Amino acid sequence: LVELLGDDETSISYLAEDKIIAPKKVLVRVLMDEEHDELTGRIYAEERVSLSHVNHPNIARVIDSGELPEGNPFIVSEFVGADSIRELLEKTGQVNALRAARIIRQAAYALSEVHQNAILHRDLKPENILLTVSDTGMEQIKLINFGTSNGKLHKGNLAFKASEVLEGKMATFAGDIYSLAVVAYQMLTNRLPFQGGTEKELLRGQRQGLLLRPTNLRLDLPSSVDDILEKALAFKPSERYPKARDFGDAFFNALTNSSAPQAQEDREIPQSKRPNTPMADAEIPIPMPDAPLILSDLKNAEIEIPALEDNKTEKTEKTEKTETLKSGNPEEETTPIEKTLPEVSAFAANIDSVPRARIEPEKTAKKDEAKSSDNLWSRRSPEPPVTANRSWLLLSILGLAILLAAVWAIWSYSLQRQNEAEFAAQTENEAQNQQNTVVAEPDLISNNSPGTEDIEVPPLPRQIPQPPETTFFQNSKQNLKGEMLRNFLPFSLYFPNDWQVNAVKESSKAEIRVKFLDISKNTPDGKLSEQMLISYYDSKGTYKDDKAKFSQLVMETNETLKKLIPNYQTLSEGETLINGWKAYEMKFQGGGTTENGEKMIVWGRRLFIPASRPGLKSGYEITLLATSLSPDVKSVDDVGVNGELAPVLETFEPGQNF
Repeated sequence: LVELLGDDETSISYLAEDKIIAPKKVLVRVLMDEEHDELTGRIYAEERVSLSHVNHPNIARVIDSGELPEGNPFIVSEFVGADSIRELLEKTGQVNALRAARIIRQAAYALSEVHQNAILHRDLKPENILLTVSDTGMEQIKLINFGTSNGKLHKGNLAFKASEVLEGKMATFAGDIYSLAVVAYQMLTNRLPFQGGTEKELLRGQRQGLLLRPTNLRLDLPSSVDDILEKALAFKPSERYPKARDFGDAFFNALTNSSAPQAQEDREIPQSKRPNTPMADAEIPIPMPDAPLILSDLKNAEIEIPALEDNKTEKTEKTEKTETLKSGNPEEETTPIEKTLPEVSAFAANIDSVPRARIEPEKTAKKDEAKSSDNLWSRRSPEPPVTANRSWLLLSILGLAILLAAVWAIWSYSLQRQNEAEFAAQTENEAQNQQNTVVAEPDLISNNSPGTEDIEVPPLPRQIPQPPETTFFQNSKQNLKGEMLRNFLPFSLYFPNDWQVNAVKESSKAEIRVKFLDISKNTPDGKLSEQMLISYYDSKGTYKDDKAKFSQLVMETNETLKKLIPNYQTLSEGETLINGWKAYEMKFQGGGTTENGEKMIVWGRRLFIPASRPGLKSGYEITLLATSLSPDVKSVDDVGVNGELAPVLETFEPGQNF
């Protein structure tokens, strides 16, 4: 033994020298938590023996195994000095989709190999997938720690356990496939698919299904990857992929659009980008799932309020494109706040994502070698090979600039002609009035002349830097359907990582519209603290055109919220500005007493924000809620001004592309 490398919940690891093949280094793991019956112990021992016969490039080879005099089993395996996916996630966030596809497929092939030998991993997680470089300079993963886990649940592996394992049933091949799918989801999104600190909480999220799809968090992913991960993360083992290889191929092909999965494997990694060196390109982690919250029981009323989920931050580096989020399935129903405020249960789905380093061919001094590397890169890439034609690139950029300038000029000319026509018509009317009137009233003339201030123009888009410890969300048409697609409104915002995204589902009640986004912060015991819901209202496109109907919208809101919030009352209404956008606001409050005698107050604001585009049939409807359980909110005037809702609302930015 050379040195102690560390320990975990199940074993102690040592670096040792092989006395037979010097100076070869090996890893010795002494298992410390082997409490099981005789039959189970025999199964584990047979698996360790079988592992010594498995020879696969993506598996750290097991050299020997046995028992120490004290009775503790040990395993001697190949020592791999490389970073794990866990360390990659911590450095970069989301992983590039093509790199994730290659890594997961290699891991899936390795799992299939051991499964064919009747061996389970039982503890697959990012720490047990190492990123190495092969002798030919290609990125190659190694699965480690086979035979070292008895499948016992602990904090470090809980999020990667399948439903049947959480329920105490025997681990199967399907459980390993589920664990690999969690790693795949985490690499793409820098989040976990299901949130929870206990078996019960995780099982509840798994039964609900995958609420936050990867395409909600990244715009560069195909929708097919959502279906593949949903299948691999299915609650029932029988609904998952029958073989790990099947999952790996499906995941790889979805992200590369390639029918030949093996072609992407052989990539040469420049020395500067090999493991143990900083990854070249990082991508932004983003994020969001869904699950409704319910307030605790009040004595004379029921209140249901949805809740939110958290996401994680993304990092951006100069050489990689920023990844953005896509909105989720848009069908959500506001849960009634029952007259006996039930205990708020918060469902959180935790998803981690990992950025990826782009692998490029290493340049050499010789022309022939450079040409060979370029051809190799072309074969590896799922996209057509790019020839270095600088003039073509400049012409493309110039053409795009001319096109944008032409569009801007046409729009400006149309707007100018419209204003000139209105001004000419007004001037003609004034001249006619002067002929028919002895004295013209200057004040009336100036008051009646229309100016450019009558034309509503949306505020200039803001460049909002990402606040620390937040998740980025961008509403997108992808995966939307029906009512939500017809009334789509683009927007983006950042919300804290510890917030929860709640499930959105279509309501059978016409007065309750589905939400584009429903996020919330809950107390440790699951009660609602603060919440934001973003939906739409029927609009004419501008504040001026909607002004006449705001009072009707307030009346409709009152009728709906009276049924949801006990002791509901409207406090005020009127015009306001939200991040430079003209809006109409109403404030309200309600509340009651919980079943344990605790008084709870609910304060809220509802904002109607037209999109400032004439003729657009939908406007933004934002509902902000806070309860007396929020430490920074003491009245309705604090909602969205103080507390954690304030920075979320501040980063809300309507989009420009409808």
